[in-house]
Amino acid sequence: MIDGQVGGSWFALNGNANGYGQGVNNSVLLGQFTTDGDFSFNIGLTVFPNSDGSLLESYFSCQDPGFGLTYPIEDIEGCINETACNYNPFATIDDGTCAENDACGVCGGDDSSCTGCTDITACNYDENNTIEDNDSCDFESCYGCTDPEACNYDETVTIDDESCIIVHAGIVSAGGASTTFCVNDGNDDIFSVANGLFQGPNSLFLLVEADGTIVSSQESSEFNFESTPAGTCFIQRLSYADDANVSGTNVNDFTGCFDLSSTLEITKNQGGCSDPEANNFQSGVVCNDDQSSCTYDIEGCTDETACNYNAEANIEDDSCLFEVDCEGTCGGTATEGCTDAEACNYD
Repeated sequence: MIDGQVGGSWFALNGNANGYGQGVNNSVLLGQFTTDGDFSFNIGLTVFPNSDGSLLESYFSCQDPGFGLTYPIEDIEGCINETACNYNPFATIDDGTCAENDACGVCGGDDSSCTGCTDITACNYDENNTIEDNDSCDFESCYGCTDPEACNYDETVTIDDESCIIVHAGIVSAGGASTTFCVNDGNDDIFSVANGLFQGPNSLFLLVEADGTIVSSQESSEFNFESTPAGTCFIQRLSYADDANVSGTNVNDFTGCFDLSSTLEITKNQGGCSDPEANNFQSGVVCNDDQSSCTYDIEGCTDETACNYNAEANIEDDSCLFEVDCEGTCGGTATEGCTDAEACNYD
């Protein structure tokens, strides 16, 4: 009997049956109380899980208020239906909150916790969904390009949709052909670029200067340097995506998804006529000494209707003649008549 303010202690010794949990809930009876009025108490517990009394492996519950009881017991609202999933065995007044488990096993749930996308190819597929709602499936947020080498690589996507844009300008080479030309000598200087390992939706061949200034651009890999000025230039292959900005006048101004190959150097020596007396004399000619391209001033009749028309003349000298005499001489004075000196009509 406890009849004072200090309290007392009960012990269940090791091996005693009343120290072990009993029944479905593994319950231990702490005590039975009889009172003739109001009372309350707190209980501190020590539990020895190994049943050996060792304090090193024990659990304490001595907090204030700890386990306790106040009598008389006040009414407690809650679900008093034992078949409900939220049944409260301590409730004394039914508050209308009794519920059932939904199809997902959630007490009072609306089936939403296990309803969703069951399509394994969807971004929001959930293997825990047991109720199909494939209208909610997302086939966009996790789809994209998964190749780190691509311009449009997205590290956040998990499913490749084959949209990757990869641009590689490849390698340009002379393919064994000479890269030195004699320009402006009247002879075509044709050169075809060899290009390998190319990849991309769009491409151009560029003729650029050393600082990246673009001289010309073309789709064809064949160049004719004849009409270009002497000096050094470079050929590059450009590969680019549709949204790249490659419209500048210098390759250093390009932006977006593009790739430039290494450069192939082209040397263009000055050709042409080096005769100072020629009409088309060019200074600095270093690769043509046969003067086959030289042209000179030729005076003569340039009127094609004249009998003395000179097709090679390029300067009119007012020498054109338009009459042929009886002997067939252009501009001649011969006339028809008697040439016998003994005749009376000799002329």
